[in-house]
Amino acid sequence: LDLNLHFTGAAGLTAANAPEDTRMVEALATFEAIYAEAGIRLGTITYRDIDETFSFIDGIMGPGADFEAAAALTEGAPPGVNFIFVDEIVDSSNPLGGFGVILGVSGGIPGPIGLQGTSRSAVIVDVTPPEMAGDIPFGVTMAHEMGHFLGLFHSSEMPFVNLHDPLDDTAENDVSNLMFFEASNGGTTLSPQQSTVMRSNPWVRHETGDTP
Repeated sequence: LDLNLHFTGAAGLTAANAPEDTRMVEALATFEAIYAEAGIRLGTITYRDIDETFSFIDGIMGPGADFEAAAALTEGAPPGVNFIFVDEIVDSSNPLGGFGVILGVSGGIPGPIGLQGTSRSAVIVDVTPPEMAGDIPFGVTMAHEMGHFLGLFHSSEMPFVNLHDPLDDTAENDVSNLMFFEASNGGTTLSPQQSTVMRSNPWVRHETGDTP
């Protein structure tokens, strides 16, 4: 899985210092350890800087939404899924935007395939979450949101909603699952069917002889 990492200056991270920064090194190691369970490893990683204005994201979807404007800045990036790292994500125009802390947002379930520079061509992750979000490494948030981008729904939504994904082998309300709705639980496990969905996404390159 090739990644393009885009830096807004959030948490002092830039394209120049991120490759050696302990926080980013640990986040990528966490991400890859989780994805190894699905048979996916990291490929080419590209580091890029983008407009520091987008270190604060307000709005997820629609005209004027910062998410869409930031995602569009991935135009010209090489093949690979785009992460954009920010200091905070809010959705003040949404009546439900104040419900909980937003740790990350995916451009879709799945996200655009083979396209850069669209309004949904990115996964945005908060690298400086508040204390109320729990002590969860942002590498876990990266893995969770990338799961969405590669086609996974939440394994279970909020208990009072009583919605679950369509996969047969994801237990309901399993807080250990990576895709449980409340990522701050820190779940990192993936089921065989979840792994198959992820490997089947065209963003995942298969070496000769590999099958999804």
